Amino acid sequence: MYINKHTKFIKTPLLDILIDSVNACKGAGVGIEAYPLREYVLQSTFLRISGAQEQKLKCICWELATNNYSYRYKYLGNVKSVYGEFSTYNQKNKVYKDLIQEITNLKYDFDITKLLWLKEIDNTTLETEFNNKINIEVDKIIKIQQNNGKIITNEIRIKIENNLYNKFRTNKFEFIKDRIKDIFIENIKYHIINCLESSILSKGDYKHYILLKKDKNLFNSNNFGATNDLLLNKLKFIYEEDVIKHRHRCAHNITSYQNNLPSLKNLANADFIYFNYFYRFTILILIDEIFMKLYEEYIDTIKH
Repeated sequence: MYINKHTKFIKTPLLDILIDSVNACKGAGVGIEAYPLREYVLQSTFLRISGAQEQKLKCICWELATNNYSYRYKYLGNVKSVYGEFSTYNQKNKVYKDLIQEITNLKYDFDITKLLWLKEIDNTTLETEFNNKINIEVDKIIKIQQNNGKIITNEIRIKIENNLYNKFRTNKFEFIKDRIKDIFIENIKYHIINCLESSILSKGDYKHYILLKKDKNLFNSNNFGATNDLLLNKLKFIYEEDVIKHRHRCAHNITSYQNNLPSLKNLANADFIYFNYFYRFTILILIDEIFMKLYEEYIDTIKH
């Protein structure tokens, strides 16, 4: 099996582009005199990240087509009409489903909801998260019992804990799979925030930067990485309503001849607070990390 042509590029994190941009701005300082530079750097970085991601997805499809001639036939027949520029959500999601299908063809029991994120977890973290989850479930059970008028002694609590532990100890990963996905995205956010901290890019829009740092609702296990959906719920909405539209504005230089002010309707939208570069970067880098994990799984499956 041929797997080397594009592998190095596919496995290079797009986070590196953001790091390069932050480092390039260090010489400009973080004072108000550097603010005019900020929008230019943000827009350029956004275009570089979105463009590199589109090229990555093309490379992934070529790798799949190189190893599977049936896929090659279907891909080449639909590349313009279905895959386009690999920029819209549906185009990215098509590659996502293709990659999962190719892995499944080689490893019939593959399940992205169970396997993809496990490589981020060591045994110590697994035990800690498993015990935390047990305590959370015990508290839920006790609260229900107490609301029904039952008195819960310490002995009863211990018995409930033991019952839950015995029920799930043979399949700890399944029991905490949502938490594992949360750890995966928390690590991504940590690296992005660590990169942006104290830079002119974050100081120039500190309100939205802090919003990203404190966010616990948008970037969670329920909003990405399902069997047939790369993104879900509000993450998908923000990609379609802001990320891709801003990509087109920047790539086609629409802002040079069209009024770029948001409408009053958009300003009144509660989700407008997410329409900023910090969320755009985080969503694109999340997508990149998912595809890198899937591609690693694909390579491992082919080798074995």
